[in-house]
Amino acid sequence: MPNIKELLASQLIGWSGRSKLRSQADGRINLENNAASGFSRLTLGLENNVHPALARVGSSSILRCVVGDESFSAQLQHDLRPIATPASQPINFNHSGALLHNTGAAEEVNLTLTGAFPGLWFMFFVAVGQNFRITAAAGDTIRVGSSVSGEAGNVVADTVGNALTLMALDTAQWIAIAREGTWTVT
Repeated sequence: MPNIKELLASQLIGWSGRSKLRSQADGRINLENNAASGFSRLTLGLENNVHPALARVGSSSILRCVVGDESFSAQLQHDLRPIATPASQPINFNHSGALLHNTGAAEEVNLTLTGAFPGLWFMFFVAVGQNFRITAAAGDTIRVGSSVSGEAGNVVADTVGNALTLMALDTAQWIAIAREGTWTVT
């Protein structure tokens, strides 16, 4: 699962008026902004709130991060572009929302998902008749319909035109929210 530093560095979570991100010796992370942004300091990783809550605001893509009595709004950003992946590689939260396809593959392509984190999602499309395998991170599973992989399991398809959209339901489960064709779950 990505930590808050990785999320902020990736711009997956962003906010206006940011001035600095400061790590503390005790593991806390301070987000320090100017007074015009609505708060002067927000500390994440407090003993009483190790995992800040993210809640959707209405039907928009705006998320509200709540830590103790303080909060700020953040927007979840997605890549939304096709990306050719002709060779095996890890994919991370920077690719959330992208359409990953195996154009140019001469052999099996194995994409390893980042750790599940609610709200992340990826689309996959078999463009070349080679195995296109999607593998969960250690401790995560992938569910396609009633079939669930083992931890660090995978799904695979090799028929041109097969497509799959996976979304992280929580910090341990990827679920197929759309599927075209047959994907084998192991």
